[in-house]
Amino acid sequence: MLGNIHLNRGEFAKAEGNFRVSIETQPTTGAYRGLAWLLIQREEYEEALENSQKALDINKTYGPAWGIRGLALMNLGRLDEAKASLFEAIQLAPKRPAFVVDLATLFENRGEINEALDLLNQLKSRDDLSGDLQIKIFDMQKRLQAAL
Repeated sequence: MLGNIHLNRGEFAKAEGNFRVSIETQPTTGAYRGLAWLLIQREEYEEALENSQKALDINKTYGPAWGIRGLALMNLGRLDEAKASLFEAIQLAPKRPAFVVDLATLFENRGEINEALDLLNQLKSRDDLSGDLQIKIFDMQKRLQAAL
């Protein structure tokens, strides 16, 4: 999808245009998810939540839409709903470790430090972590351990 190419290049205006045209002409889970992710990047959480929900209206088993929904809810302060969405994302898309990190962030925000550390420790044995995600996990573990 052209919107994803623009999004990956950091061309947000072009990506948004592509996603919105796609949604107008032939709404798909991917187009709604792509627009929702772009909106998360711009901290437009209400609209991101709406678009992630539209993706889920098309396909309730699409893990990435659940993950984006969880991020939007977390940033809106709706932590219980965010937790449920992130658990759903992890269950539906277990090969996406970023959802586990997002859930650990939610636990950190709730002051549940040990739960956050437990989740991050579960990721240590994985060999599919990007360099950026490894750094994020390391920094988060360090911060959490200092908070104990």
